Amino acid sequence: MVAKTFIQVVPDTGLSFKLCLVEGGSFNMGSDYYESEQPIHPVTLPSFYLAEYTVTQALWLAVVGGENPSTFPGSQRPVENVSWYDAAAFCNHLNLHCSYPPMYFSDPTFKKSLNLEATRKLNIFEAIPIFSNPAAKGFRLPTEAEWEYAARGGNKSGGFHYAGGDKLDEVGWYSDNSHHETKAVGLKLANELGLYDLSGNVLEWCADQWHDNYQGAPKDGSAWLGLEDYAFRVQRGASCGYYPQGCPPSNRQYSRPAIPNTDVGFRVVLGSPPGS
Repeated sequence: MVAKTFIQVVPDTGLSFKLCLVEGGSFNMGSDYYESEQPIHPVTLPSFYLAEYTVTQALWLAVVGGENPSTFPGSQRPVENVSWYDAAAFCNHLNLHCSYPPMYFSDPTFKKSLNLEATRKLNIFEAIPIFSNPAAKGFRLPTEAEWEYAARGGNKSGGFHYAGGDKLDEVGWYSDNSHHETKAVGLKLANELGLYDLSGNVLEWCADQWHDNYQGAPKDGSAWLGLEDYAFRVQRGASCGYYPQGCPPSNRQYSRPAIPNTDVGFRVVLGSPPGS
């Protein structure tokens, strides 16, 4: 049975979306399958709210306007072809529409908030410094640990091989059933927490910089940072073009932060509920 505890978010754009409560707890992060997923290590993290779906094209356009960047158009399909910087800038724009302060800045004094106008001018090999305000309440990208914990079902985990079940066709869009294109969100079965599309459809940007393995990884669920500005950023999950072996919740990928790709989107996290 899926355990659902949702809150509804209604930005001033009028287009609402849902966040699912992911109750805090401990889990063993990683796997023995790939070296990049080793060593398996314990992580304990606090509660947070994670979006039910990846950001859709409808939500993207409602929040930031302009042209749809996606290769596979459809209002309820995931927005894709967005860089890590675009995703971070979207969080700032969403916070503005929800009366939260910005989360991501290009200066350490938190005066120059990141915006989509700036990120869309970057070429794919550019890198800019990013600073996140730890005191700010608002929307942000999930940490790698938060993403995997939620994909595994949090403290409601059934121990499935994929996010929500052992039969990939029931829970994810991948190479054998997607026709190699994205699909509308929420058409497959949800996982134990009521979250959708965590084992397919699009890869998802996370807050962390890429490290080749988990040696020295944080054990508190925080984002693993500290590298140069041009370091790769983490992508989690799987896409519509993936084979089954790449679809378990432990799968890790990476890319330059300024590179958009047709199989990469994102979903948002809220550390504290509205009004807290």
